[in-house]
Amino acid sequence: MKSDSPLVSIIVPTYNYGSFLNESLLSVKLQTYSNWECIVVDDGSTDSTKSFVESLMDEDKRFVYIFQNQLGVSSARNTGLKYAKGKFIQFLDADDLLDADKLGRNIAHFVENPRTDLVYSDEMEFHVNQNNEILHDKSTRREITIPMEYKERVEKVLAATIFGMDNPLIRRGVVDKVVGFDTDIDTGQDWLFWFKVVLAGAKFEKIDGALVRIRVHNINKKRRNYVRSQRLIRSRMALQLNQDGLLYLNDKYKYWFITREARRLGHDSIAVWYGFKYFIFAFPKTMSDFKIFIGDILFPRTTAWLKKIATYKS
Repeated sequence: MKSDSPLVSIIVPTYNYGSFLNESLLSVKLQTYSNWECIVVDDGSTDSTKSFVESLMDEDKRFVYIFQNQLGVSSARNTGLKYAKGKFIQFLDADDLLDADKLGRNIAHFVENPRTDLVYSDEMEFHVNQNNEILHDKSTRREITIPMEYKERVEKVLAATIFGMDNPLIRRGVVDKVVGFDTDIDTGQDWLFWFKVVLAGAKFEKIDGALVRIRVHNINKKRRNYVRSQRLIRSRMALQLNQDGLLYLNDKYKYWFITREARRLGHDSIAVWYGFKYFIFAFPKTMSDFKIFIGDILFPRTTAWLKKIATYKS
């Protein structure tokens, strides 16, 4: 490793994920690129997280442990950023894994392309059962493609988050520019964060391979208010889009925002009209979106039969 190789700060928020943390931090330790620091921010865990990370710190001084009292994952990531010293930031969820060459290949691309702000790749998703045993038949590769043209990129990130939190390596200056993570959002914080990064005009570039592995499971999940978070995220996206930015909204997003605002102002007939226009252009892709749109935005005081539809689970 060259002495002038840039420092990478890896930020790992965790809450009672001791059963996964061993694998995740081992994937950090096995990186072929060695100039990194790994900041583990413990958001109030009551399991073995502290003792495990402290024992790891005795073996490798590149690991750092910080404890905070259940302030949420966004606050944990912001705390990690506060202590981070690197020129590049790598986020890593406590249950996910990095390919051994992940940092090395990302940094090599940055060195060859100094104007790049963010480097990303495809992702691998792997499923585990309640015993954390890998279900090999459910492992899938997720191809990630971010449009080069700014307008298309904004439209893509308005629809959904563009990749997992662990995927990119990003310049510290870009993270500082978007002022970290919104601590009011209970779930989907990564979506709003990447939206702000896109809106800031960051230059994205993709490299070959799938360099992160995302674990899919239902173990030890915190209770979250999905509907409230979705409303907050979309509201804050709308606020950040200035008059010029609104030109980048295609019809389906315009109709979503118009419907929401019409409902807020009490214009029911307008809300219903544009609500159905939204359905024509972009019927919700998931049952969660359907619940939000029908049960929370369009008809918040709906009749019993609409409530039954809105809360139906496929």
